[in-house]
Formats: sequence, C-alpha cells, structure tokens
Amino acid sequence: RLAAIQEKVLKNWTQFTIWNAGKQGRKFFRDLDEENRKKVTAFCDVDTKKIEKGFYIFENSPLKKKPKIPIVHFSKASKPFIICMKLDLTGGKFEENLASLKLKEGVDYFHFN
Repeated sequence: RLAAIQEKVLKNWTQFTIWNAGKQGRKFFRDLDEENRKKVTAFCDVDTKKIEKGFYIFENSPLKKKPKIPIVHFSKASKPFIICMKLDLTGGKFEENLASLKLKEGVDYFHFN
C-alpha cells in the first residue's frame, strides 16, 4: 500500500501535510522513501500536547541533520494531506474537522490507514 501511494499520489506532489502527529502518522513518515520524506512540510493534529511540542524530530534518520517537522493545528495546515487516521474513532469529530476545510477527496487529500 505504501509503495502504491508513493507511486500514484506522492510522486505528483511537491509537498504535503501528514494529518496525525501520533503513532500512525509518524510511522507513515518514517516508512516513506527519502524523496517523499523531504516533501512533508508539517504534521497536523488537534492534540494540544503534540502541537505545543512544536516539532517531530526523526532521530533515526541516516542524515547528519535530523529532519525536524513542525506540528500544527489542522486548521493552520496546508493541503494536500495524507490522512493517517482510522475513521469513526472520534464520535464524528475528525470527520467534522475534515469537512470544515471543504477539501476534495482524491485531490486535496487521500486516506492511508
């Protein structure tokens, strides 16, 4: 699945945001190839603790200067998005947040869960 999304979606994008600064989003980031990792401009989330932390640092990167990716509130994030969340886990709140941005699935965002 990861190879498919990199080949069919990410190769056409110059930058993108990962929606979910939690375990699934960080794992997705780490599993990307180096070319696509460089395209990640931010993680976005609603968790104030993650947002206040400010950054995700990819400590296991082979690069000397470890990638430091900002974590922002979803309302401040830039499209396009790769969404690394399961649906129906938040009592509809995630879906409301996503709908509030008026994005088009398959253009402005893709689910990867």
